[in-house]
Amino acid sequence: MHLGPVQVTRWQARLPKFRLARRNSSPNSRHRSSTVTAYWTLDPAELMRQLETTPQGLSSIEAARRLDVHGPNALRAQRELTRLSTLGRQFKSPLLLLLVFAASGVRFIAKGAFHHVLETCTRTGSGSILDAAARQTLEGLYDDWTRQGIRVLGVATRIAPAKPEYERSDECGMQFAGFVTFLDQPKAGVADTITELAALGVSIKVITGDSRLVAQHVARLVGLGSDRLLTGRDLDELHDDALWQAADRTDLFAEVDPNQKERIILALKKMGHVVGFLGDGVNDAPAMHAADTSLSVDMAVDVAREAADFVLLERGLDVIRRGIEEGRKTFANTLKYILITTSANLGNMVSMAAASLFLPFLPLTAGQILLNNFLSDVPAVGIADDSVDAEMDDRPRRWDIAFTGRSARRSIS
Repeated sequence: MHLGPVQVTRWQARLPKFRLARRNSSPNSRHRSSTVTAYWTLDPAELMRQLETTPQGLSSIEAARRLDVHGPNALRAQRELTRLSTLGRQFKSPLLLLLVFAASGVRFIAKGAFHHVLETCTRTGSGSILDAAARQTLEGLYDDWTRQGIRVLGVATRIAPAKPEYERSDECGMQFAGFVTFLDQPKAGVADTITELAALGVSIKVITGDSRLVAQHVARLVGLGSDRLLTGRDLDELHDDALWQAADRTDLFAEVDPNQKERIILALKKMGHVVGFLGDGVNDAPAMHAADTSLSVDMAVDVAREAADFVLLERGLDVIRRGIEEGRKTFANTLKYILITTSANLGNMVSMAAASLFLPFLPLTAGQILLNNFLSDVPAVGIADDSVDAEMDDRPRRWDIAFTGRSARRSIS
């Protein structure tokens, strides 16, 4: 498809209005007045003349000269926006629009979830009316592919007249252009790793924006329960209290948006769970910030890597399983050290306090106490690599200060 010299602008469709225009002032006018001229209504040669550039762009020397004359972009003076803060306003729309501006008009190209794209269409790719029979045929193709685990997106286009401003209401009367399909099979060994994680007391829940049919197909392949499922529409009908209970019982969440992912994570935390979230896309950033621990991979987008607490250099759930086992071993050995040190120090303090009531001198000087602590810490270094009993790492454990106090009191008695 060739539209001649074009200018391409890409933005999220949820923005209420946008303007891509240049304000021209007449210096000879007695009263300063200005008009707005849309860039895409100009002849390409006139556009280049007004911008004082060429189709090849500016040379490095000319760019440096203009920077010296005009200074940096005025937007630089505004508060810097992080990737996460700008993404938060772009999650509402299920469609991503690509607008191609040319002298003949504006071509809308929409890509997104199939049903959302289909809702904006009134004609088929051949130009005929998109009636109920044609819609049923397209939905049949969509259902057949998704049941096989194929992810499906819809694409639609429309030619519209050029104007300075566009709104969400312009996202209608489109022509369905076709499908974009993706097939992403689970890695070998994932089912075994999920079984091993379940034996460690770790429950796996799938939260995805994909179709429920695709999610159910993938869940069956890896051995997860696919019957207990909630969709994004189901979540919209649940208030927070109901979601707390439903999220605890559900293993599969499909067709959810980024804000709903965050709600699910917060609901699981409300039920007393320690939640880890693994994500690699921009849509996962809110949920990653809400989770107790967030993980990503080195091939993920920048936003996901910045939001993650841990970045995995190996892609696979088995890395997480090994990390959980090592973490529990470290926790158990840390608990050993705390119990040994607390018991020893508490015994020393009680014995010296009792002895000082009857002796006319201090049982131990400050230097002797420090030396005793130092010498007792030397053998404690080996605890860091000590073996751990199976019952200490077969399930998640939490820090219990009451248990530490009871252990210290038993050591004295």
